[in-house]
Amino acid sequence: MQAAYLNQLNESFGDAGLKVLGVNLNSPTIINQVRPWINKRKINFDISVDPGEKLAKSFNVKGLPTLFLVDKDGNIINETIGFSDGYESKYLEALTQYLDNEKISYQDFEYKKENKAKKDVTLEIDF
Repeated sequence: MQAAYLNQLNESFGDAGLKVLGVNLNSPTIINQVRPWINKRKINFDISVDPGEKLAKSFNVKGLPTLFLVDKDGNIINETIGFSDGYESKYLEALTQYLDNEKISYQDFEYKKENKAKKDVTLEIDF
């Protein structure tokens, strides 16, 4: 899942009660690498560390990434396993459908993709 997309969801739907939480399942031996990874990707939502995979097991995670939409009472109302371009619209649809059903107001949302292309890159290959 793209961090930029989750950042934007977190910011845009915060007033409607959305709270994005990332969970890192890496082994305890590389826990000290999580913060630099978060900083490099400019993630502005909370990240929990679950090296023993207790949380993953309790949610019965079957693949990564997995996105859960959990309501205020702790009920899972949507689960999506994996990621491919275009999944963003599925996440947004599930979220807005829930908010509409609960009559929770929110602002219109449009994902602003970040251009990660590097300018003036020279690649030299010597065979």
